[in-house]
Amino acid sequence: MNNPMPFRLPRAAAAALAFLLAAALVLLQPVSGAFAHDELLGSDPADGDTVEQMPGDIVLRYSADVVGLGSTVLIQDAEGNDWTDGETRIVDDAMIQEVRSGAPAGDYTVLWRAVSSDSHPIEGTLTFTVAGSAESQATPESTPAASPSAAPAPATPADSAALSTEAAGDSEQAATGSDATGVLIGAAVVLVLIVALTAFVVRRKAKAGN
Repeated sequence: MNNPMPFRLPRAAAAALAFLLAAALVLLQPVSGAFAHDELLGSDPADGDTVEQMPGDIVLRYSADVVGLGSTVLIQDAEGNDWTDGETRIVDDAMIQEVRSGAPAGDYTVLWRAVSSDSHPIEGTLTFTVAGSAESQATPESTPAASPSAAPAPATPADSAALSTEAAGDSEQAATGSDATGVLIGAAVVLVLIVALTAFVVRRKAKAGN
């Protein structure tokens, strides 16, 4: 009795298998690594600008919509006082931060942290100068007699670090969830490919054995 010819995978099938395995490896890479993070496109006031008076709010615009969770802004004067008023608002690709009334003339630094559309946090700083005299600015709201000044207390290192720590857990958790979803999709694709290739090889072996 003649022994059946050994089964050999056709060249076309071997090439297809190699291509599918390479594609599966790419799909298994974290989804976040396949896309560049969003970036700050501009601001009002712009970085380095000099304005006559402090605007009512600071506007930051990005290359894509911003995720509200974990996105924050600080507005600090030269002495480290924080002049933000209320929470940062997110409108599509813009972050809007209101400014506390009574901000004097001088140099200001805006420290921002935004969670980009790929769920990864990005951060940076920009500066601008208020040229108007302190007398030309709105007067601060009255405070109890026990308070010696209406100006906000200087921001401590912990306050500034809030941009990098307070929301880090939530934003990193969101990023991890996005990566896990990508891995699950890649694994499902690999499983489908394995099943299809196994069925193909079984059919070829059955034909070779007849």
